[in-house]
Amino acid sequence: MNNRFRIIILIFLISSIKIAAQVDKYTVDIKLGVGRSKLTTFGATNELFGNQWGTRIFVGIGYKGLHLNAGIQGYNEGILKSLDYEDIIIPQDAHISNQYVDFSISYEYEPLSRLIIEPSIGYARVRTVTNINEPNGDEFKLKSINGFSTGVSVIKYLRFEKGFYLGPFINLSYDFIGYNSWNNNLDNNSIRMSFGIVLKGTN
Repeated sequence: MNNRFRIIILIFLISSIKIAAQVDKYTVDIKLGVGRSKLTTFGATNELFGNQWGTRIFVGIGYKGLHLNAGIQGYNEGILKSLDYEDIIIPQDAHISNQYVDFSISYEYEPLSRLIIEPSIGYARVRTVTNINEPNGDEFKLKSINGFSTGVSVIKYLRFEKGFYLGPFINLSYDFIGYNSWNNNLDNNSIRMSFGIVLKGTN
């Protein structure tokens, strides 16, 4: 009797795991996400910018788990000390806006039902403007810098209507950005951490 009971429990557990691991069937999806993002730099670059917060917006289109993504993040804060940029001194009280644009390829893994782990690799570009004007009156801009980016997202979807899913996400990205092209004393690379909500529509 005890053995039969154990067998029934085992069958129930195996069935439950199988049900929990079921994957929603679709081939094409489009996703849109929005959230908060934190930019962390290193060494002298961190002394210049500190840890900045901004908004992240991204979109993606996928086919059988493979995605093409594009995102933008804006960090609109000042600098903590002056910056010598090509013999031009940007003062400590200047306002600087760092705008990150990234493009990536990612792939969805689904270890549990609607729990997505999504590693990615791509390209990031930083466009930086200030509130300083050049002698001709134009807005002063630092030259754009770019580099490779790699990261991973974790998403937990809930289906609220057939073909539509909504859930929280968290993303961590490491960017190989050459900040020392602005000033040789600056340290390269940065980390972006973001979290928010993503909406996915499927066929």
